[in-house]
Amino acid sequence: GKELFLCNKPECRHDGNEFCVATNEKYRVLDYDLYGEHLMVFAAEVTDTQFLYKVLVLALDGSSMNEVATVLELERTPDMSLYTSRMYLHRNKALLTFTTGASYELEDTMYYGTALFDLNTKNVTFFDEEPMGKENVETTDITAYGNYFYYCRKEGKKTVLHRRHIENG
Repeated sequence: GKELFLCNKPECRHDGNEFCVATNEKYRVLDYDLYGEHLMVFAAEVTDTQFLYKVLVLALDGSSMNEVATVLELERTPDMSLYTSRMYLHRNKALLTFTTGASYELEDTMYYGTALFDLNTKNVTFFDEEPMGKENVETTDITAYGNYFYYCRKEGKKTVLHRRHIENG
């Protein structure tokens, strides 16, 4: 019945230092999921000029945290904020969605991106012409079965179901 930080380093103060797995201030956790014997984390490293979207792997006991890859580097303007971004894991692939912008209320300020990341090869395949852009559409409601990811994307005023083969697109 007691909550514990996900960091088992005895010397750690859990104060946001770069060595603390649980409170590390270098990354903003966007989404996470248990996968095999690890906790996979989709996070953003935020600098004054960039959002660096990364996939991390954490030991379940909090003993280690390692970067798997930087999947997207996005130039940042002063009014840009991070919004809901998701990760769904299936068969060593991660379907990733990215959302940034000034405000959801100002739809023309929003940038979207969707990518398929291969955990084995570290290859990233973006769904749209631009990895992140105002012309890209939002991807929501992700699930997977067999060799396919299933998801919704907006097309005009409609939301349309799609499926994508995890190997062939």
